[in-house]
Amino acid sequence: MPMITVRYITPREGEGEDVHPRVAELPSGRAHGKLSKDQSVTAVLVEPENPQNWFIAGQRPVEAGLAGYWLDIASTAGTNTTDETSEFVKAVLDEMGTLLGPDQRRELNADPCAQQRLPWLWRPHA
Repeated sequence: MPMITVRYITPREGEGEDVHPRVAELPSGRAHGKLSKDQSVTAVLVEPENPQNWFIAGQRPVEAGLAGYWLDIASTAGTNTTDETSEFVKAVLDEMGTLLGPDQRRELNADPCAQQRLPWLWRPHA
């Protein structure tokens, strides 16, 4: 049984819509589509975090209008290839930004100086 945990902050909190079901469905659906995981036995824990406690490079992302999220998936080792896992992660991260708001990762990839300023945080997209 896969176990997925999503912790997040969003500048959109309080805009009326309860995003918890969509935050849970997104990685569960992609685990089914990209990793062939059975949704009927996939557990998802959604944990909204206090935006005042979330920092990236010493800054609170929500103060800049950015979302932040952490995704963890645990499943049986060796059941998926590296390419399948990479496709899953890319799909979830891309769609999570649409759901929760623009994220630090996108901002950094759009910034040509980001790799020099924050090399440990910069990740190029494939």
